Amino acid sequence: MTVAAARLPVYPEAMPAGGRGGDGSVVITEFEFVMYLPNRNGWKALAIAGFVAFIILFAIWLANAASVRLIVLHSADGREILINAMQITSLRAARESDHPNKPFTPDVACMVSLSDGKFVTVTETCDTVRDSVDDAAR
Repeated sequence: MTVAAARLPVYPEAMPAGGRGGDGSVVITEFEFVMYLPNRNGWKALAIAGFVAFIILFAIWLANAASVRLIVLHSADGREILINAMQITSLRAARESDHPNKPFTPDVACMVSLSDGKFVTVTETCDTVRDSVDDAAR
């Protein structure tokens, strides 16, 4: 087994005389860092353990990446829109059609904000979209 050691000095801003603090505590002026490195066969075991850990983490990532849950919504002109339910960040209901500051066309009932900063306006109500997201999560 190989040993790597280093003696590292510690520079406190105010070193009390005699190396002791006012309350009699010892002030550390240096410490030793020791690391035991494995021998030749130990490196093989370390490499195998790292590879196994990589495979496990990759499998977990792949399982999460494969969890795309698409819901079908409809735009104001009637086209179908497929949205990943995991990317929906917020829902905003449209104002009444007679409101003077209505930002959407009369056919739009809900604005769906996505995690990439984009938004989609749909004809479904926000409650319907929320129910679709809940169903996709199951």
